[in-house]
Amino acid sequence: MPRLVVYLLVALGAIAVVVALFRPSSRSGETRPISSVIADAKSGVIAKLEVDGLVKVTKTDGTKYSARKEAGVNIYTVLQESGVDPSTIVIDAKRSSGLYWVIFVPPLVIIGLIGYLAYSLGKARRSNT
Repeated sequence: MPRLVVYLLVALGAIAVVVALFRPSSRSGETRPISSVIADAKSGVIAKLEVDGLVKVTKTDGTKYSARKEAGVNIYTVLQESGVDPSTIVIDAKRSSGLYWVIFVPPLVIIGLIGYLAYSLGKARRSNT
């Protein structure tokens, strides 16, 4: 049984490494501070804001960059408190995808099934002796 635990831990570690290496990155282009978004909004050069955890900015000249905002902070509130009218900017606020459970649940189910089978087979083997 201790050998099975070691194998399960190694498998879980391998899955974690694969997920970390192949997870698509949300960082595309240049990352700037949120103050750049506010400055660009005040000068009126922002064509569109997409908010999905990260604030993705598209300027009127077509250039794009992203900025991080604090979790739980509303971009509308940030703009209003900075003296920018949010109604003058196209803001596409998206909910975060929440698909992380799709990444983590299947491996956990598989590990659980393997553990259950190992337990059942071990119990059956002990009852035969």
